Amino acid sequence: MSTGNLKDFRHLCLCKKKEHKPYGVPGRLEPPQLYSFKCCVRGDKKCFVHPEVCKQYHSNTTKGAAAELLCTKCGIENVPFCPQMCRDDVKVQVKMYKEVKRENCVFNDEQVEVRRTGKELMDQIKKFAPCYFNNYCELKHDAAVEKANTHRMDDPSFEEDNVVTLIVQADYASCYCMPCHNMKVCTCTNTANLEMICVRYKRQEIAIPERQKTKTEKIKAHKKVVWTNDVWHFWRPSDGTKGANASNHNHAMDYLIEYYVVLLNLPDNARIRVMVTTDGCRGQYAGRKNFGKLGSFPRRHHSIEIVHIIATIFGGKGVWDGLGKAIKNQITKAVARGKFVINLCIEAAIVGAMEAFKPLSTPYGPRGAKDTVTPIDDKKPSSADNYMHCFLAKDAKEKASAEGTVAAWRVMYPDKPFTLNIILAMEDTRDYNGIAGSSMNYMFSSRGDQIDTLDFRRRACGAWDALYVTRQQQWGRNVNVQKWRDHGLQGR
Repeated sequence: MSTGNLKDFRHLCLCKKKEHKPYGVPGRLEPPQLYSFKCCVRGDKKCFVHPEVCKQYHSNTTKGAAAELLCTKCGIENVPFCPQMCRDDVKVQVKMYKEVKRENCVFNDEQVEVRRTGKELMDQIKKFAPCYFNNYCELKHDAAVEKANTHRMDDPSFEEDNVVTLIVQADYASCYCMPCHNMKVCTCTNTANLEMICVRYKRQEIAIPERQKTKTEKIKAHKKVVWTNDVWHFWRPSDGTKGANASNHNHAMDYLIEYYVVLLNLPDNARIRVMVTTDGCRGQYAGRKNFGKLGSFPRRHHSIEIVHIIATIFGGKGVWDGLGKAIKNQITKAVARGKFVINLCIEAAIVGAMEAFKPLSTPYGPRGAKDTVTPIDDKKPSSADNYMHCFLAKDAKEKASAEGTVAAWRVMYPDKPFTLNIILAMEDTRDYNGIAGSSMNYMFSSRGDQIDTLDFRRRACGAWDALYVTRQQQWGRNVNVQKWRDHGLQGR
C-alpha cells in the first residue's frame, strides 16, 4: 500500500475520475473531473459504523455493518495490504473520536489517544474508508454545483429570458459575548447572534487589454470573470445561547429580496431565481419551520423562485464564516481601546457598522481611470463590493428603541458616519408539518404557482435542466412533493 497522502489513498482505492459534462458551461466553465457516485456512495441508509463522526446516509446494510461494494472494480476491499502492516505484535498510538463520559455525567464526542495493533488499525481503516470516500465525493459534488451555478447565471443560452440569479450563502456565527470596558472577571455580559449572508450576482466578462507588468514580463490581453459581491450582517439579541432560528433567517431573506427587487429594477415580466446554500442545522435551515417558510415564498414575493441547497456534513464553509469573526474582533478591539462602551446588542451592531472592515478596494474600474481605486483585473472572485448592517427587532417597541439608540449615537459620534437598517422581525411561533425523510434530501425548491408546496430531491444538482422544470415527474424518482396542511402558511 502507498505511504503517500490522502490523494494517493483515493487514487489507490477508487476508479479514476471522469468528466461530468452536465456541470460544465460551454464557453464559460470546463466540465469538472469527479469520482463516480457508484464508487463512493453505496446506499441511502444511515451509517452507524462510526456514529461520532459519520452522520451520513451512504450505507446499504443494517445498523453497525460495513457498507457493501457497488462497483466491483474499486473499493478499499480490493486493495492488497502489506502483511507487515497487519501484524498483531506491534502496537501504535493513534488518535480517534470516541464518546467520553465527563465528570458531570455528560457524554461528549472527543478526540482521544488509543493503542492499536497493526491489524486492528488496518481493519479500522478498511471499515471507515467508505465513510471518508462518501463525504469527499459529496463535498466535491457540492463545490461543482456551486461553481456551475455561479458561471451559468445571466447566460441567455441556459437561463430563460428575463431571469436574474442571486447566489446566497448564509451561516450563523457563534454567540457573541459583548465586551465591557474595564470589566471584572465575574462580570456577566449580554450576548448577541449574528447571521452572515453573502450575495453574489451580476456575472461579467471583462476584456483586459495587454500591458507591460515589468520590464521583462508582459501580460497578454485576456478576459476575466468578475461578480458583484454584497456582505450582509444581521444582528439579533440572544439569551446566552446561539439562539439562531428559522424565523430570523427568513425575515433577513425577505428583506434581502425586497432590497434586490428595488436595486435591480427589473421589468414586470422578469423573475429572480435565488440559490441559497447553507449548512444543515435543523433549527435554522434544515428543519420544518424553514421548510414552511420556503413553501410560502412565492406567496410573499411575486415572480421570485427559491432553491435552498443544504450542504453535506462538514460542508457549507466559506468566506462568510471568517467574516463573522472579523467584525466581532473589530468590535472587541474598539471597546478594549476605550473608544466605545457597549452593553446592548444594538450598540454592538452600531459599533460594528462603524468599525467593520470596509471594502476599501472599491470602486473597481479600468486600470489608470480617474475614479478607480483597484483595477478590475486585480479583483478576486469573493472580493466584497458592499457591506450592509441590519438589526432585527422582535416587536414595534424594540424597533422604536433601536431607532432612538441609532439617532443618539449619530449625535454622539458625528465624525463616524454609519448605516444600520432596523428591521421589524416578529417571532413566528407557528409550527408546521415535518417532511418524512427530509434529513436524507439536500435540495429544496419553491417556485411558480406551487404555493405552499415544496419540491425536494436527494442531493443538489448542477445540471441546468434540474432548475428549470415545472413538472414533478422531471425531477426523477427521488423527488416528492409535500403539501403543508393543518397549520396553514398565511402571512409572514
